[in-house]
Amino acid sequence: MKVGFIAKSAIARLRCSFGKTTPLRVLHRITTSCNLKCSFCDHQLHAVSKNELSTDEIKSAMDEFAAAGTIAWGITGGEPFLRRDLLEIIRHSKKLGFLTSCITNGTVAKDDQIAEAAKWLDYLVTSMEGPLEITDRIRGKGVFDKVVHTIEIARSNNLPVIVGTVITRDLLEAGGIEFMGKLCRQMGIRCSFQNLLLSGPYGGHGFQDAKPNIVPHEPSRRMLFRAIDEILAMRTKGYPFVNNKPWGDYVKAFINGNLKPPTCFAGRLYCNFFEDGVLRTCQYHPVTVKENTIAESIQRLPGEFKDCPCVAICYVNYNLALSFNLPMMIDGFRNALAGKH
Repeated sequence: MKVGFIAKSAIARLRCSFGKTTPLRVLHRITTSCNLKCSFCDHQLHAVSKNELSTDEIKSAMDEFAAAGTIAWGITGGEPFLRRDLLEIIRHSKKLGFLTSCITNGTVAKDDQIAEAAKWLDYLVTSMEGPLEITDRIRGKGVFDKVVHTIEIARSNNLPVIVGTVITRDLLEAGGIEFMGKLCRQMGIRCSFQNLLLSGPYGGHGFQDAKPNIVPHEPSRRMLFRAIDEILAMRTKGYPFVNNKPWGDYVKAFINGNLKPPTCFAGRLYCNFFEDGVLRTCQYHPVTVKENTIAESIQRLPGEFKDCPCVAICYVNYNLALSFNLPMMIDGFRNALAGKH
């Protein structure tokens, strides 16, 4: 993250104290279509939307977000590369000066698409669930090799890559944390571990029906805590892990039932933009708004939730940093100075 973005975030945070809403970071679910059926994913709970915005409608909305103060645009899905206009959207995002990222499952994009995206993206995010056997068991046969190839093409085009790995029982029983550390170090990428999102407030509202799919992959509390300790210990030894101690302390406190959650800035300093033009406070909260303009929608988003703490790493990191958690802020500054995202 560039230092300039931190400065703009600090100004917006100060203005937020006086009631001013600024959508600094927008996570844009550009499509619900996906070519995979990962065993623990909630995607199957959502019908494929037939009401996706057109290219021009998306670009117009992005222009409005830019006018409202947005500085970072993250594209997700479904699988974004299933949209034929994705590269045009990425180019427009960069034209607006956004810190631009894209989350992909790493199995769809052709080599030339990755090479073109690399000209405009600040970083690419993909997914891997550990060694080949575990990744293919969860995501589908042949996925591991496809993801590795996508990463290799991205890196050959100097595109930074973060690989997301869910902390499942499968991963831990296979020694997957050490595997991911060595693989990421070898490939010159970073790894962001995400604890398994369960039903209820742990994973956000709306996930109750996914519980039966998730249970077989759920590690015990003891396994999860050991995994967190291993991740943090390896990070101190130089392994390229995104996760830091404030994140680890937060997750443990939540699981132990003694978490004092920081202020949630969903709907005030970041929000989600869905494929049909609806704005949502965050990915997991059901409150949605769709007004005539983006500015009107933003102002109607509710904020400061206190009843639904979640442990998705991106939200944990945002809220801790914006709540002036010193260790998280220091880690953010170090990453900014090192050119990391």
